[in-house]
Amino acid sequence: MRSIRVFQIIAAYCVLVFALAGCGGGGGAISTPADVQEGSFIDSPVCGLQYETLRWSGITTQDGTFNFQPGETVTFSIGNVVLGSTQAKRFVTPIDLVPGATDLRDPSAENIPVVNICRFLQSLDEDNDPENGITITPETRDFLQGFSVNFTDPEFEQNPEVQRLFEELNLQCIFEEERFLVPEESAIIHFEETLIEIEGILAEEANQPLLAIIEKPKWNVLLILGLGQSIHLEGKATGGTPPYSYAWNVGDETNFSLAEDPDLISFYNTGNFPVVFTVTDADNATASDYGLVTVIDGEEYGPIPSKDEHAEARFVNAGNVIRVPLHQEVRLKAEIIRGNPPFHYFWSYPEAAIFSPSTNPLEAFFRFRSTGRYLISFTVVDSWNQDDWTCSVMVIVESPSANAPEG
Repeated sequence: MRSIRVFQIIAAYCVLVFALAGCGGGGGAISTPADVQEGSFIDSPVCGLQYETLRWSGITTQDGTFNFQPGETVTFSIGNVVLGSTQAKRFVTPIDLVPGATDLRDPSAENIPVVNICRFLQSLDEDNDPENGITITPETRDFLQGFSVNFTDPEFEQNPEVQRLFEELNLQCIFEEERFLVPEESAIIHFEETLIEIEGILAEEANQPLLAIIEKPKWNVLLILGLGQSIHLEGKATGGTPPYSYAWNVGDETNFSLAEDPDLISFYNTGNFPVVFTVTDADNATASDYGLVTVIDGEEYGPIPSKDEHAEARFVNAGNVIRVPLHQEVRLKAEIIRGNPPFHYFWSYPEAAIFSPSTNPLEAFFRFRSTGRYLISFTVVDSWNQDDWTCSVMVIVESPSANAPEG
């Protein structure tokens, strides 16, 4: 079975593709409430379900994602076929849509709808392989506008409306091959594997410390004032005990945003602006991640390059090799000479190096704990071409006696 984790990782890279296929983000809201949360509908992640809460509505994305506010009820449907409603949470499965359902193997009345929902979803998967996720296409949603389904029927496969639905589905060639309800046992086994994986994820996360991660920008940023440049802020929380609350501090502004993903932010003054993303979990534990945005005047940067120029940087005060005695401080200053701002940048250095930043983001100071050869690098990534350039210097740290004059 395709891992739920894999869907969570690749989802961010596939939003555009699945938006065109009918599995884009939901809601269409311009501003995001501070307490918005994300859940996933899982029987394998199900893309293409319609969902609706009091304040949110849309289509689940590739990893089954939907938005909700704490305490809301969410309803899932395909066309005119309502799957059911439940309290919105991190993971929602067909068993959550049926009050009183406990065991798929128990043939009691309250468990029958769960099996029928699983069979229905798996039978409508675009590529007929629910092991790699379930995708409900826009064509399927449109087709199901003309049907209603009774999932409580113990003779689900013989239900006249269900039979008519699949007959019409095949007559209209919604899929390349004919479709029929998947066997009950196959649907149960698939869903049981899904439940086991969800339980494993939750158990593992329960033992992980709370972690706050600034997803965007991934590195520090250099902006040129007056070019109308903006950057995206996106955060992520893992571990601890959900639900989480969020706070962004930007420069001197505390609680600039209380959303996980504040989206675009613009700067109108020069200077260094520390960015702090803090997450608080349900147990009141906190964790933070840090970044830096530096805004400089256009005259300091020089001529703005053309759009097709590739990124390039260099050290202005060092060649390829530097020799220094142990404990002597090394000052390195980089210069971005080509590329398209805003720039993302970072320094790379070994554990033996002690890094001290400067008020100038392109300048840094290093000391070393022991003698040896150490590679220090500065990498810049530009914004239009997503080009990157790395300039490096080898620092050879020698014992003080090696540099002493001969007596």
